[in-house]
Amino acid sequence: MKVLIITRDEPRHIFFANELCRQFNVTKVYVETTGGYWQKVLKTRSVVYALNFIYKRFKNCLFKVFKKEREFFFGFEGKSIFAHEDRVVRIASINAPGVRNQIASLQPDLIATFGCSVLKKDYMGIAPLGIINIHSGIVPWYRGVDCVFWSLYNNDLSRLGCSIHFINEKIDSGDILTLCYPQMSPTDSEQDLFNKVIRMGIEGMVRALKHSSSYGQLRGKSQEAKGCLYLERQRSFISDLNVALRRSLGLIKIPVRSARTEDYYL
Repeated sequence: MKVLIITRDEPRHIFFANELCRQFNVTKVYVETTGGYWQKVLKTRSVVYALNFIYKRFKNCLFKVFKKEREFFFGFEGKSIFAHEDRVVRIASINAPGVRNQIASLQPDLIATFGCSVLKKDYMGIAPLGIINIHSGIVPWYRGVDCVFWSLYNNDLSRLGCSIHFINEKIDSGDILTLCYPQMSPTDSEQDLFNKVIRMGIEGMVRALKHSSSYGQLRGKSQEAKGCLYLERQRSFISDLNVALRRSLGLIKIPVRSARTEDYYL
């Protein structure tokens, strides 16, 4: 089974790519670079989107988010580098002209995605075994971005987790293969929870790909409820402050919970 990866270049994405390269026949790793996201901000006509993006980048630097993420996935002394640099293709956007045809020419059996831009519909059908995505929210209730945060914001911690699902033409709406619910404790920060969610998601992706390698086309569970789609512009300094104050007042309490998964393709 030939696997092609589409992801980004932050520590969690590099760890994801390395794990799949270690365990599967990965032909290429297409990586959307951080610079491409800055280009998107500069081109946007939405002042709110641009300001929110800049605020989030500033917050990430202030709280050393990427440093802590690198330590979580690679250890305190580890470096977040691609283990198979010869397979990496860096691009500004997966939807840039010519990229889709490059990928189609490689004839992958399956495409695994994590953290990349929403794929245009002409990607559908390239891989006979489908396109499988890691999403850091429990679908259909939490689709879109910042889903760990919105679970906290809504005090809906029973739905804090990760989904492994097929990609279709709608955002995070394809058939569900696995739902992952990480271990939680009252002292967990949002970043702690997010890192745990992603780790479980990568493990869930590996299991699904192994099953597909052995048995072929996977069949998942359709998303019957509408749920909610969260957009980049919805999270702001005000919403972050809201969650921080409610947690400090004990209005949002993270329970003790053991990790569990629900596989729908077995």
